[in-house]
Amino acid sequence: MVRPPGQLSGGTTQPDPEYAYLTTRGRHTGQPHTVELWYRWSEGALWCISEAEDPHGPGRPDWVRNLQGDPSVSVRVGDAVVTGAATVLAADAADAPQARARRAMAARYQDWHPGAPLSRWAARGLAVRIDPS
Repeated sequence: MVRPPGQLSGGTTQPDPEYAYLTTRGRHTGQPHTVELWYRWSEGALWCISEAEDPHGPGRPDWVRNLQGDPSVSVRVGDAVVTGAATVLAADAADAPQARARRAMAARYQDWHPGAPLSRWAARGLAVRIDPS
């Protein structure tokens, strides 16, 4: 059974690491490419946000371009490794799961609180949803 990092069998918990390590497959080389990212688990998926805002624009980082070419990824959070499929999503306030994940990330990494505006990164960056396989 795949469990979000931090949740162990029997309902006990472990510390929630600050970073996730996402491994994509290089779109040109086919070699593994690992990056350190901020993340949150939300609604059964692991979420991260890129600073790029356009899913097809030239400003996308390599890791986003790589997973757009091959959505199969692995993510290490602490001692747990999860494999899954990644989906890149442009900002969509009507997408409730995405909005909750964005707020959770902003709260953790930027001290956001309800009633405050989200930063440009949290509000408009490309959201990446990784569904465990």
